[in-house]
Amino acid sequence: ITIDLPPEVETALRQKATADGKDFEKYVVEALKTQALKPSLDEILAPFRLEVEASGISDEELDALVEQAREEIYQEKLAG
Repeated sequence: ITIDLPPEVETALRQKATADGKDFEKYVVEALKTQALKPSLDEILAPFRLEVEASGISDEELDALVEQAREEIYQEKLAG
């Protein structure tokens, strides 16, 4: 496979490969592999969404729980 990269992308990738002490082609393959195998946000959230659906909680109740958790974290940071 041949990929034509825009010059600025190739330059950035070459700089990163050099900084990591890696061969350019190996660095690009590793970067593509990492991106291709990274789960999507939908895949990450799927179990949570199923639990929320199974719980029967309303959108308003879920919003309230999220807001409560955010407020608790905020207060902990203020105190910390």
